[in-house]
Amino acid sequence: MCISLYHAYELLLQHGILSFYNFVKAIIDGTKGMARAKAEITKNHEFTQLMDELREEIEPSMDSSANESLLFSQFSPRRRALMNVPKPSTTFKSHPKLLKLKEIVLEHFEKFQDKRGEEKKGVATRVMIFSQYRDSVNEIAAMLSHHKPVVRVMSFIGQQSTGKSTRGLTQKEQLQVTKALKKNQ
Repeated sequence: MCISLYHAYELLLQHGILSFYNFVKAIIDGTKGMARAKAEITKNHEFTQLMDELREEIEPSMDSSANESLLFSQFSPRRRALMNVPKPSTTFKSHPKLLKLKEIVLEHFEKFQDKRGEEKKGVATRVMIFSQYRDSVNEIAAMLSHHKPVVRVMSFIGQQSTGKSTRGLTQKEQLQVTKALKKNQ
């Protein structure tokens, strides 16, 4: 129980509210398979009240059209559903470092645009952002996808599966993403 709560605390500090929420929600709904932790968490009134407040803040504001744009259309609906986790609206602030990341990425791409908002001739630029957790990858992609056409987002999540609900890309899908990144989008 303590290890689970400590991990949730680390997620909150390092990756923000959304990663914390998704982890604890997975414990509560049983997808993490921690029966004892689930029993203890659901007994605690303050903790369940906190989770209810977070649910109201995070889940009603989800934008399903943003979820679709984050992944390649050639991925099956099942694959997209397996990779789907709650993503906040643009008004939700999960972690202050995400705001700084957005600022840096937008500044980078705007520097390489002409006055009409189009890419300068002869200049093709890309940005790769590495993250430790899938929830963070999805949150970053959702945040940056709101800045199209300046920023065109492509998620790349490795193969290893964690839990029952999330899956990474197959090797074939990873190759498709790598080829698309090399091409001029």
